[in-house]
Order: sequence, then structure tokens, then C-alpha cells
Amino acid sequence: MLRKACLSFLTFALLSLPSLSWGSETVISTDNGTVGCCYAILNVYTAEAGWSQTGTFDDVTITAEIDPGTGSGLTGTAYLMTSIGPGTTTADQIATATFTASGAAFTAQLNTLFTGLTLGPGNYFLVLSSPDGLGWEGNETGITPVTGADVTFLSAESTSPNSPAAYPPAGDFSTALGNIPEFTVTAASSVPEPSSIAFLCAAMLGVGVKRRLRSNRQD
Repeated sequence: MLRKACLSFLTFALLSLPSLSWGSETVISTDNGTVGCCYAILNVYTAEAGWSQTGTFDDVTITAEIDPGTGSGLTGTAYLMTSIGPGTTTADQIATATFTASGAAFTAQLNTLFTGLTLGPGNYFLVLSSPDGLGWEGNETGITPVTGADVTFLSAESTSPNSPAAYPPAGDFSTALGNIPEFTVTAASSVPEPSSIAFLCAAMLGVGVKRRLRSNRQD
């Protein structure tokens, strides 16, 4: 009887207890390793790539292929938003970070933009802007984004031919990019925490033994 109860409890615990990180999973990725193709100069306009998700992802990391343009050491700014376009404010901003391009001129390098984020259900937009002539590498035409479960690619647009807005995510993103900018969003995969399961199962067994002893005494 106790063994059956413990097995039932283990099943419940596996579904509900805290988890441990175990590797990573892809939320969305358009990065196919293309080098030297189809990049957009960020000082001409601001570019964005968006996706939608119905689940929650923890310990999220976002990377992008940045082309240093005319040389290494130039900087840009990344924004992670829940909304873009005219009327957008910092209230729609989840995070922002400054990044510095490295490597040879006109040769894309992978840059880590954000780490340690928790993203719940909703729409998200990665916006990049730079006054320095950086490029956000675009993949070849026809590439289908790789997405995780319940994740959908939304858009890849720019503010061209309009100048960037004072607050870049509030620009007029009305021009579709023919080549999707290369970026990747990953999250920590998780498994149930075994120590917690073992502890709770042992506690349940202890309660069962105590009840059996009490019942034997009454008999």
C-alpha cells in the first residue's frame, strides 16, 4: 500500500516540483552561420526581429550575428521589447544592452546581447540600433526559422528609409527585411530536482509507517 502511494506521489512530484537546469533548448533561431551576406547597416535605420510564445522560458540568452562594418570596436544598442513602433515607450522595454563589435571588417561575429532573462507568454521584439555603421547579419533568402514548441516567428522589419527615432524601438517599422536578421534565443532546459522528490517521498513513507504503528498499537 505504501509502495503504491509513494509511486503515485513520485508521479505528482515530477510534474510539480522545482527544477534543475540541464543544458539548453532553442526558443527561436534564424542563425545559419552565413558569413558576409545580406547585412544591414544599422546607422541607416533600426532593424527588428520578433517572435511570439505561449509558454514561459527561464534563464534566457539572446545572441546575434553582428558585422563590425568598417572595423572592430564600434558599438550598438540592443533592446528587448514587448511592443515596437510609434507610441512605444520604455514601459514596453524588458531589457537593453550596449554591445561592441569585434573581428575583421565586414565579417560577422556572434555577440551575446542578453542573459538570465525569464520570458512569459507574449510577443517579443529584438531591436538593434547603432550610429556607428554596424551590420546585423541577415541569413540567405528562404531560410525558415527554427522554433521551439508553441513559438512562432512574427516579423523582420526596418525603419528604412526613415531615420531612427530618438527612442529606436518607437520608429516606424514599415519596411520588411528580405533577409531575416540572424539571432538565437535559447533557454535553460530543466528536469525535476531529484533530491526534493526523494525527500518528499521519504517523508510520506515516514508518515505511513507512523500510522501503521499507531494502528497496530490500537489493535
